[in-house]
Amino acid sequence: MRDDPTMLSKYQPLADYLIARKDASQMVLAFSAIEAIIGPLPETARRSVEWWGVTVSGRDTNAHALGWWHAGYVADRPDFAVQTVTFRRLAR
Repeated sequence: MRDDPTMLSKYQPLADYLIARKDASQMVLAFSAIEAIIGPLPETARRSVEWWGVTVSGRDTNAHALGWWHAGYVADRPDFAVQTVTFRRLAR
């Protein structure tokens, strides 16, 4: 994993959004809602489970996924048919 400051800063507003909802055990967000927060998602986000991936330990994680991992969530289930992703709160 590499910490790319550009990726981290682009996705920080999404992390802030999740942090503000710290009491939610999970949230389903439409891709369009995420794009309203951070701007356009890359095409790979619309077709690759790995793009959303994060390990529970935070190791071998995509740089952009670190934002929501540090906010206490993992992107648990992207649903490409309906263009949503479920963020699940980590038990820490």
